[in-house]
Amino acid sequence: KKEEYRRLQIKATANKPLLKNGQLTAVLFVHYKDTHDWTTEELDLLEETAERTWAAVEWARAETALRKSETNYMSRLEKEVKKRTSELMENKHFTQLITDSTPDIFFVYDIKKWKIVYVNKGITATLGYTPQDVCSSDRKDFEKMLHPEDLKRRISEMAKMVNLLPGEVHESEFRIKDIHGEIHWLNV
Repeated sequence: KKEEYRRLQIKATANKPLLKNGQLTAVLFVHYKDTHDWTTEELDLLEETAERTWAAVEWARAETALRKSETNYMSRLEKEVKKRTSELMENKHFTQLITDSTPDIFFVYDIKKWKIVYVNKGITATLGYTPQDVCSSDRKDFEKMLHPEDLKRRISEMAKMVNLLPGEVHESEFRIKDIHGEIHWLNV
């Protein structure tokens, strides 16, 4: 060991073992190329430096562990989102098959937005409109489709439907124009 120190031109050394929970966790070494008598202040500084260095190492390890944990969590979350999205798409496809198999018009109307958000292909067979045309239309477009004599009553009924409780049903009958202007009675 002395031969190695001579080769490296080390004539003074001090080390500070760092114990955590009774276990040796690190050793901080300081070397001088000249002989040196260590002062109390220098040894205290060595101890403080060892403690701070260890704290920085622990901080870096904790950050690394946290990043790894976050990466693992995000990976699991992405897999779960993909799985659930796939399940929703399957359910949507299944629902689409069911609703398109009925010759009747089946639609979902967002009462608060006054907008049809879903309609099956029965709308095309009955009224000539495509589902895309109906779902992209706004309230004014919908009102133009209604028979003028039914407009006020239908608007009043729809305003009342906002207050329906879950499970409550409201039936209504009104006239609506098809794509060619012909009138059809709908019972919803």
